[in-house]
Amino acid sequence: GEAACSGVHGANRMASNSLLEGLVFGKIAGQTAGERAAGSAPFSPVARIANRNAPSSRTSLDLPDIRNSLRSLMWRNVGIVRQAERLRETVDILDFWAHYTLDKTLNDTAGWEAQNALTVARLIAMSALKRSDSIGVHFRCDDPKTSVPAYHVTLTRDPEGTIAAKEPRTA
Repeated sequence: GEAACSGVHGANRMASNSLLEGLVFGKIAGQTAGERAAGSAPFSPVARIANRNAPSSRTSLDLPDIRNSLRSLMWRNVGIVRQAERLRETVDILDFWAHYTLDKTLNDTAGWEAQNALTVARLIAMSALKRSDSIGVHFRCDDPKTSVPAYHVTLTRDPEGTIAAKEPRTA
């Protein structure tokens, strides 16, 4: 719901509507991908990814603590009521946590999930910071007017890092 903006349902943040959208658009996307894959040349095998970081001598990560802290931070600062200052603080905190975890070699599902959760949380916080409007169930107490924004928030990554930008909606 936060990112879809499909225009199919006016209330796509309701569980039943977004579930139906996911089923319908998932089927269409799968069929389209299958058709395009059938008409294209075969791909070469993907090279295996290897972690080349030296093992860290620092304290090991407490993954359940990271998960609980992340959940608490996101609810408190990026939940229903949002404010620019707290969103900026959240991005800073997540950047700090990412720095702390970068030198760790995580070779299990729990570690990968923690890394992915930290990444997705940062992208959500950056997007929420860029969108100053109150929209759907997300209320910006520093800009309480509600509107239907004429833009999407896009995230791109370049050598300078991840950048959030407002792009005009085309439909």
